[in-house]
Amino acid sequence: MSSVVQHPYISRTPNSRMAKPGGGGSGGPPGGRDSISGGIRRSSSISSGAGGGGGRMMSLSSMSESVRSGLSCFLSEQALEQEEQRQRSSQLAELQRLKEVRSAAQLKNLEDFLKMNHVSLRECVSYTTAMRYR
Repeated sequence: MSSVVQHPYISRTPNSRMAKPGGGGSGGPPGGRDSISGGIRRSSSISSGAGGGGGRMMSLSSMSESVRSGLSCFLSEQALEQEEQRQRSSQLAELQRLKEVRSAAQLKNLEDFLKMNHVSLRECVSYTTAMRYR
């Protein structure tokens, strides 16, 4: 006596067969020879799927193309950011230089005004700091 545990929603006897994909209706394949050719067809379709590696190669090439475009986009954005950073640093250096020139010019004007009014240079910043103006 065989003890077969049946699934509560599936009713089948221990001797019944399930229909195979691509096969006939009641159980097994309709003929032995057809089953062999069907097996060959299935394997040939599998081999054509494997032989269709060109499809895989296309997907790999399209994936690598996608990676390349993403990388080039990232690198171009990075180059733009570096260029912007260089421009900002050069602009900051230029602003600092202009501030120094402006303050030096203001100091020179102040000293000239003091000289014209006969005020001693000892009270001027250039005398105490020994700065020279051109």
